[in-house]
Amino acid sequence: EIPWNSFDWKLFQNLCISLAEEVFPGTLFDEYLKQGAPQEGIDLLSLRKESGKFVTIQCKRVKNFDEPALKKIIETFLAGEFAERSDRFIIAVSAETHHKDIQLPIYDWKNKVYEERKIELEVWGREDLEKHLQKHWSLTEYFFGKAIADSYCILQ
Repeated sequence: EIPWNSFDWKLFQNLCISLAEEVFPGTLFDEYLKQGAPQEGIDLLSLRKESGKFVTIQCKRVKNFDEPALKKIIETFLAGEFAERSDRFIIAVSAETHHKDIQLPIYDWKNKVYEERKIELEVWGREDLEKHLQKHWSLTEYFFGKAIADSYCILQ
C-alpha cells in the first residue's frame, strides 16, 4: 500500500509533476508562481506545442475531497486568465474520489466545463494516482522506496 500520510504538499506536487510528464510524453511541467501567491487555481502548467494551449494542474494534498471543494477549485480556475489559454485542467488530489458523493459531481462538471469552455477536465484521485504508479516502478521507487515499488508495481 502507498503511504500517502507520509507526504507533505511539496512532495505531493513533485509526484504530480513526474506523473504528468509520464502521462503527457514530451512535456515539461513548471510550477506556476510560488505558494501563497494568487495562482488562479493552478499549481503546474505546460504548454502543448501542437495546440498552443496549456495543460494546467491543481494539486491538493487532502484527506477528504467533496463537492464544495471541487466547485471552488473549478470556479477559481475558470475565473483566471489560464482558463482561456488551456485545453485541459487536471485536479490531482490525494483523497479518494471513487465514491458516489464525489464521482457524480465530477462527471457533471466535466460535461459543463467542456460544453461551456471546451476544456477537458480530469480529476486524478488517490485511486487514479495509484493506478498510474503501478505502471511506473522508477517513480514509485523514487517517491516511496524500493520495497514498496517491488511489492506494488506490476512492471519494472
